[in-house]
Amino acid sequence: MVRRLGPRSAHTIEFFDFVSGRTTEVLRQIGRSNYQHVAVSPDERWILYTESPEWQSELMLVENFR
Repeated sequence: MVRRLGPRSAHTIEFFDFVSGRTTEVLRQIGRSNYQHVAVSPDERWILYTESPEWQSELMLVENFR
């Protein structure tokens, strides 16, 4: 779930309890995020997620390179 907070966003991972119908926030991260995959352990006690860093590029000009 992504919530806009002005120029920044809050990215959250939330747990939904099917019995009570309640949602509990598990993780909140402010700023840019790129969650790729989320997995739950077989015993449903742990979550694993991957996050990619913000893409960056560098351009360098080298004069008289040999």
